[in-house]
Amino acid sequence: MKRLLLALLLLLAATGTVAAQNGSNASTMTATDTISPTPTPTASNVTYEADLYGDPAVKIRKWRYHAGSSTFFVTFESEVPRLVTFTFTSSAGGEGVSKGSIIKKPIPRGVSTVQVTISSGVVWISTPVSQSNGAFTQLEADTGSSLLAGPYDGSDVRDAGIGGALGVALAVLYEAVKAKTGANERGERLA
Repeated sequence: MKRLLLALLLLLAATGTVAAQNGSNASTMTATDTISPTPTPTASNVTYEADLYGDPAVKIRKWRYHAGSSTFFVTFESEVPRLVTFTFTSSAGGEGVSKGSIIKKPIPRGVSTVQVTISSGVVWISTPVSQSNGAFTQLEADTGSSLLAGPYDGSDVRDAGIGGALGVALAVLYEAVKAKTGANERGERLA
């Protein structure tokens, strides 16, 4: 019986662990330019994660966001040299108003990786050609789980209810087993 209780407690401890969210927000913004040109591969089966909308000469091969340093790493493949513009919100100015920032980076012909440090997980990318065509590309990183960051939806409420009910049921079961087996080491209360 003690093994069953120990297994239930270990199961509860293993499933109830939630990592704390890092609440540090960068109040300053910096731009780091790292452009690494590499030769264009000759294979015709290259896949791209995104197009740079409005500019057919530039494609986004891959991108990633490092939340710890608030840095986007974007690998471009360009048929011609271009000036790429990164636009992002840098601070809130009031209700419904935000201050934005613009960083411009030149990319050479071929494949190159650009590193941009920003203050949020959303960046809009454009070139002079895409701007003249009235288009841009948005990259949005997943910056947290819905359990910690919100906004909350119905499945989060359901999961919280199930978790709470399981916790209460296991606590009642534990106390019932303890009382039944005589493992209760508290002294008897005399009135």
